[in-house]
Amino acid sequence: MDDVTEQFKSVQNKFYIILLLTILFFASGFVLKYFDVELFNPFYGAFIGVLIFNIGVWKFYRCPKCNSVPFALGGDGVEICPKFCQKCGAKFKEK
Repeated sequence: MDDVTEQFKSVQNKFYIILLLTILFFASGFVLKYFDVELFNPFYGAFIGVLIFNIGVWKFYRCPKCNSVPFALGGDGVEICPKFCQKCGAKFKEK
């Protein structure tokens, strides 16, 4: 394995933590609404989840070689399990 592949494993683990936090905050509003806990509007949980995702992606989920965010091929959005960087071509996964 080369150095970029090893570095991207660490980056991807951080991204999975960001995804988990996003889902937890996004779902928290709905769970509290289900149990009739009206401490805050369910919108706030979803809003915090979206903020965590966006800030986390732009800060942590980047190619170790060229520092670009791995976007999906031909579309908008972040690719969750990229095999290579779309910008510089660095391989993130071995065959």
